[in-house]
Amino acid sequence: MKKDGYSENTLKPIGRRLKNLAKHANLDKPEKIKEFIAKVDWSNGYKENIVNSYNHYAIFHRLEWKKPRYQRAFSIKKLPLESDIDLIISYTRTRNRVAFKLVKECGLRPIEVSNLTLKQIDLHKGLVYPETAKVGEARVLRIKKETLALLRQLVSKVQSVNEKIFPSSKTLQSNWFKLRKRVAETYNKPELKQIRLYDLRHFYGTMLYHKTKDIVHVQRKMDTDP
Repeated sequence: MKKDGYSENTLKPIGRRLKNLAKHANLDKPEKIKEFIAKVDWSNGYKENIVNSYNHYAIFHRLEWKKPRYQRAFSIKKLPLESDIDLIISYTRTRNRVAFKLVKECGLRPIEVSNLTLKQIDLHKGLVYPETAKVGEARVLRIKKETLALLRQLVSKVQSVNEKIFPSSKTLQSNWFKLRKRVAETYNKPELKQIRLYDLRHFYGTMLYHKTKDIVHVQRKMDTDP
């Protein structure tokens, strides 16, 4: 798959799903795989991902199987209030604060934030050139002044232009989970526990569309499929 142009960010989840599937059924027996997936209490969305991942395995190993169809249930997600997002972000230190602001204000994926180096940032013009987590077009995104000031302070100790500025996306997700829980309990606002880090990216996309009314522009800025 790597030879076919799939990125590491695509390959890793596929590997995790196959390992999970292998715990319950023999990967070399497609009918057993189908039987297990049909019976297991997983959401249709996860089953769809599992089936797609196994399909890569079946093709590579030349296993005959008829790919089952599972369709995820799409729902309109409730967009968090900006005041609630900002409240959570305000309770953390500079590194996490800048990382979370880049997700909210630039629409970056957490993995794209964690991969940022000084080579991808123009501190003078206040621009960021993220390396897309998907196989998409290059983007140029503007950093807000307050966030840029914090970023300049943060990178003052960075030794190399190739050094990653932020923790891994897994660590960012974990830090966000702990942070929102602490703020929710401090302010007795349990609804804050429902705000995912990825919701900050959705907030960016929604606000950008509200401002421009141009869905194609939003798709390009967020590096999403049409």
